[in-house]
Amino acid sequence: MELNAPAPVDNDGRDVIERTGVESSRRAHTVAEANSVYEIPRTATVINSNGFSCIALQFPDELLADSSLVSAELQRQAPNARIFTLADTSYGS
Repeated sequence: MELNAPAPVDNDGRDVIERTGVESSRRAHTVAEANSVYEIPRTATVINSNGFSCIALQFPDELLADSSLVSAELQRQAPNARIFTLADTSYGS
């Protein structure tokens, strides 16, 4: 098979560009809820025990409201890691 051009893409991305807003709602209103819902202590343990230093978080559109709480708490529990929340919300696409 000879590759002379990029493979054709079935989707040109128009659906993402033309998508109307997705309502975001909180699942975690407190740090305790975030720790439970997102398993932050367990995640921090893995980060700390393996010495990971750069962590990227990605949330689906409907959970973006929790991203800053989760990121801040994970940073507190894994202080030697840099925590980033990705701006690309095409989670699962």
